[in-house]
Amino acid sequence: NPPVGIMETFHEGTLPEMMRNCIISEENIILSALKRAEDNDGYVLRLYECAGIETNNVTVQLPFMNEEIRLNFSDNEIKTVKVFDDGRIYETNILEYEN
Repeated sequence: NPPVGIMETFHEGTLPEMMRNCIISEENIILSALKRAEDNDGYVLRLYECAGIETNNVTVQLPFMNEEIRLNFSDNEIKTVKVFDDGRIYETNILEYEN
């Protein structure tokens, strides 16, 4: 089936009109996904380095969880990180398998 577009507008709700879910310290690190984990026990972030340069000590803040992650990226590297609801953090693979 083809996708169906649905026009949306403002409505009453509990969230603010604008909020920051993820703050990344370096401009060459891109967040491509932020989603609830398949096991529903945390969140999964998928990030990548887009400028072809090694970038160390990247700070990723998740204000909605009160969490801060520090990561190092090699050039063009893709990382998948799982942040559990209890605060545990680990790098995983793209399939979200635990190591």
